[in-house]
This record gives sequence, C-alpha cells and structure tokens, in this order.
Amino acid sequence: MHISAKTGLGVDKIFEAIIERIPPPKAAQSDELKLFLFGARFVQTRGVACLIKVMSGTFNTESVRQLMSFHNLKRYEIYEAGIV
Repeated sequence: MHISAKTGLGVDKIFEAIIERIPPPKAAQSDELKLFLFGARFVQTRGVACLIKVMSGTFNTESVRQLMSFHNLKRYEIYEAGIV
C-alpha cells in the first residue's frame, strides 16, 4: 500500500485494510456482556447517543434490546445501534 501521513494520501485505504484483515477478538459464548459507557451526547433528530466499548461478551442487536446501568440500576431501551 502506498500511503503518506504527511499529505494524507491513502490513509482512508489503510483503515479499510485494517478492518478487512484483522479479525475481531474472540469471546467465549459463556461470557457475560459487559459494556463501558465512555461518552454521551444529545442528537436533535435521534435523542441521546451513547458511545460504548464492549469489554466482554458479544453485543447482538437482535437479542439485546435493553441495557442496565450498574451505577443506578436503571434499564434503558436500545432503539438503534451502530459502529463508529
């Protein structure tokens, strides 16, 4: 790959190659889903958008419809999920 950090040439291609070539970490099926909330913001058209990191387990958007906060033991509905 031909890239230049100085001019930015090919930098977008390197990110695509990393995503294609490096597999995600394997998680055991018995692992409990644990997430780390590291940011949140209000989006006018969608409401609150939370940025989370999956610490263990597998986040499946089809089966996981609610999250519970460990801090205040409240449950929150998931309306939409995406990868940033």
